[in-house]
Amino acid sequence: MKRFICLLTLVLAGCGSDGDGQTNLPPMAQDANFTLEADTTLSDRLSASDANGDSLSFSLASGVSNGTLTLSASGAFSYTPAATYTGSDSFSFTVSDGDKSDTATVNLTITAQQVAFSRYSRAAFMQDMDAEPLAINGRAFTQDVTDTAEYADLLEGGQ
Repeated sequence: MKRFICLLTLVLAGCGSDGDGQTNLPPMAQDANFTLEADTTLSDRLSASDANGDSLSFSLASGVSNGTLTLSASGAFSYTPAATYTGSDSFSFTVSDGDKSDTATVNLTITAQQVAFSRYSRAAFMQDMDAEPLAINGRAFTQDVTDTAEYADLLEGGQ
């Protein structure tokens, strides 16, 4: 009878386990910060880890408010701010191992695009009269014109 009880105890102790002897721990999503210029697209990959080595999948928890975002289940994402927008934006994502999950936030800082004044002004001069005006919002101009001679080819008679 003692042998039967011991054997029954061993059998029951083995029940309810997935066989690897490990408890499934939740994955760990990592917050991230990115900076990009206005009117550009950021493409990157979200970061997370799983102590058990489980396969992870990513999903959007809350979206951006000042642009467009695409996020794949692999964690690859692409963010494009609204046209000429500068400022901040953010989104939250959830990473799951199929059983447990964790959430993190990505903060995005959109800075003014650095534009050389000579390049921008030349583009403006070369436009047709009925063309859409070039945007100046979301631009920070660097003064690189020091002499009107730099525009001689655009002015009649060099004046």
